[in-house]
Amino acid sequence: MKTKGALFMRGKVLKTVVVLTVLSLGSAFSARAASPKIGYFDYQTIIESSKWGKKAMGELERKQKSLKGQVDQKAEEFKRMREELEKKRTMLDEKALGSKLQQLQRLRREGERTLVESSAELRKLESQLSAPITKKIVEIVQSIAKREKYDYIFEQRMSGIFYANPGEDLTSRIIKELDRVTPR
Repeated sequence: MKTKGALFMRGKVLKTVVVLTVLSLGSAFSARAASPKIGYFDYQTIIESSKWGKKAMGELERKQKSLKGQVDQKAEEFKRMREELEKKRTMLDEKALGSKLQQLQRLRREGERTLVESSAELRKLESQLSAPITKKIVEIVQSIAKREKYDYIFEQRMSGIFYANPGEDLTSRIIKELDRVTPR
């Protein structure tokens, strides 16, 4: 299961799309200027701070808690049966012991399957929730770039920026524009 801090961290593919889209937009402007106008933003901060991102994170966390409950229930059931088997092992005949061991193996497989299925379900939900937000972020970045004649706008973490002038940080502006859009 994921932690809250890791939420949308796997969105690197989506962030890469954002960066490539914005870079391609910026290259169209680069021919006109001797000194490029460059901006940047922090995708993770936008997700954590925008209304839409908070709503998506909340929905993902609720689903994660629900699925974790199911996984924990299977684990507890397995643990309880294993402890019971250990206590009664010497009192069981060979046939009963074999039956209990089969039940224990079945429970282990069910628990593993539940864990795999819940992880897949979380990844799918994360993708469904983050894709429209990322698409809207790209639209907002492109709009700012065109409107204000930016040559390049980078995503801060993906581009490996070690220092940037805080005056060129567009994160809060993107959050404000994203918050104007009603989350679905």
